[in-house]
Amino acid sequence: MSDNNIDKIVVQFKPRYMMTNFNAFGYCKNDTIEIRKDLSLPVKLSILTHEFYHYFDKKSKFREIRAILAQLVYPIVGFIWIIVLSLNRDRIELWKKRIFK
Repeated sequence: MSDNNIDKIVVQFKPRYMMTNFNAFGYCKNDTIEIRKDLSLPVKLSILTHEFYHYFDKKSKFREIRAILAQLVYPIVGFIWIIVLSLNRDRIELWKKRIFK
């Protein structure tokens, strides 16, 4: 998955009746991702992950299954990477200052 085109993506939060696919929680078409406005924030974030995966996934076989699995895996992988990237002297000092004010 490449992030070469990520700057082109437009995310729109819309009422259900204005969604391209009325029965969907989210929808990805071309450079636009639509998310239903009436969903809770955790659901919106999960659907956004799902639709981002669709945006970059150009294969047709098992596409929906891969997008569903991305909703489970990417937040965990992202969290682990944040921890790994934070293990440097500057970040540790920053966190010490924030925690032990």
